[in-house]
Amino acid sequence: MSLRNRHTSRRLAGSYIVSLTSIILVLLMTGAFVTVSMFANNLAEYIKENISFEIVFRKNATEAQILKVKSYLEERDFVKSVEYVTQTEATQRLNESLGEDFTRWLGNVENPLLPSLEVRFESEYANSDSLAVIERWAKDRGGVGEVHYQRELVESVNHNINRIIDMMAVLCVIFFVIAIILLSHTIRLSIYAKRFAVRTMLLVGATRSFIRKPFVKSFFKQGLIGSCIALIITTIVLLIIFKHIPELKALSDTASIFWLYAGIFIGGCTITSACAFLSVNRYIDTDLDELYA
Repeated sequence: MSLRNRHTSRRLAGSYIVSLTSIILVLLMTGAFVTVSMFANNLAEYIKENISFEIVFRKNATEAQILKVKSYLEERDFVKSVEYVTQTEATQRLNESLGEDFTRWLGNVENPLLPSLEVRFESEYANSDSLAVIERWAKDRGGVGEVHYQRELVESVNHNINRIIDMMAVLCVIFFVIAIILLSHTIRLSIYAKRFAVRTMLLVGATRSFIRKPFVKSFFKQGLIGSCIALIITTIVLLIIFKHIPELKALSDTASIFWLYAGIFIGGCTITSACAFLSVNRYIDTDLDELYA
């Protein structure tokens, strides 16, 4: 009898470890895919927000005209930043780029560089239609000579980014469904070993909720433990990645990391409980003959 009890205990322990490991792996894989999607989305926003849009003023433009345009743009919600580049600053930048003072080669020719405003837009407004409207507005301002931005680059960036985001969204949904199915089957197999206990409780008059409660509670705890372990592993992996690829840290933000962690934690507890609930119901409603199948 003692040997039989030990054998049963080992089987239960093995089933518990397999189930917990499956939960952790599913949460880790889902978290990894969401993290990649998060970095891709943040990279897309970073690229769009750093598209160059330059408003060049005429030689005779006054300081007041330039500052008026700058002030107006800074007050707009769709503008991320506006930098005023004077003729002197433009000259210094070009000298640093060339590695020498280019003005000494001009002789009696006047410095061709002009004051300008370098504008960066919020990512959702960094598209061809919005930039075309802003371009028309800028050209009607007093003192403005030209507006420069790479139209073809903007169109190409937006087209490719939208395609990538759509593909990532579809893959994310597919991967999430697959993860749910795998986790559901794992939990169902764990409950399968106790299907006769479920039937016995039903025969002695136990209510459905009474039968479900210990299973849901058990898998809720497994989901809680699995979520915590998955979060610890995710944190370690992210710290290692940020240490070796510091550029990726700039593509992450506190809000995204928070929702990633919240999704893993809540998802681990909720999904396991829901799968246990549905699996127990399945064996409660199953005919006795089917339990031996």
